[in-house]
Amino acid sequence: MVKDSPEVIECYQTTGSYDFVLIVCVRDIQAYEAFLERVLRADPNIRKFQSSVSIRRIKYSTAIDIPQA
Repeated sequence: MVKDSPEVIECYQTTGSYDFVLIVCVRDIQAYEAFLERVLRADPNIRKFQSSVSIRRIKYSTAIDIPQA
């Protein structure tokens, strides 16, 4: 369901306390709650999850420094 959800713009399988990290983009908290109900709570394979909401971006870059050989 996560792969087919347009709200999920990034998904990472991780080690540590959580199995996956999702980056979800929605217009407001009501849309986020609808996403939770439709995608995460409806999936019997997801037993629990934790949400964190970004309040502002501090730094963002996709540039990678690749040294010349």
